[in-house]
Amino acid sequence: MKIFYQRAYSIAPYLTERIGFEIDAPDECDPLEEIGTLKSLCDDAHKKLNPGLELEVNYSSIPGHPEYQKQQYPLESKAELTKQTAEQAMIESINGCSSIEVLNTFKLLVKNNPVFQSAYDKKLEQLQNQNHE
Repeated sequence: MKIFYQRAYSIAPYLTERIGFEIDAPDECDPLEEIGTLKSLCDDAHKKLNPGLELEVNYSSIPGHPEYQKQQYPLESKAELTKQTAEQAMIESINGCSSIEVLNTFKLLVKNNPVFQSAYDKKLEQLQNQNHE
């Protein structure tokens, strides 16, 4: 009995490699066992032909995967994390300004927030000192 197994491996976006093997097996053999052997041969061939493509995937972070483990945060903690992230992003944006003109676009946004105002004032002072040099 002939047993054939092949598999397509993704090696880049829109690029796959198809590897397959066929064997003549005795009629009394277990076909599933032989297919498992052929599958291992395909996997080994793919790894040898494409070194560097094997990536360690953390399946626990992929929603829908059986190993996915959703991280549970208390509602207050999640809201606090979101607030901290937004504050950090705003401060990084202020600190990333390369000119006073760009920094002035933040003037109204920082007006009522002492943390943002402090970052704005420090960056303004830094840019003014650069212009005087």
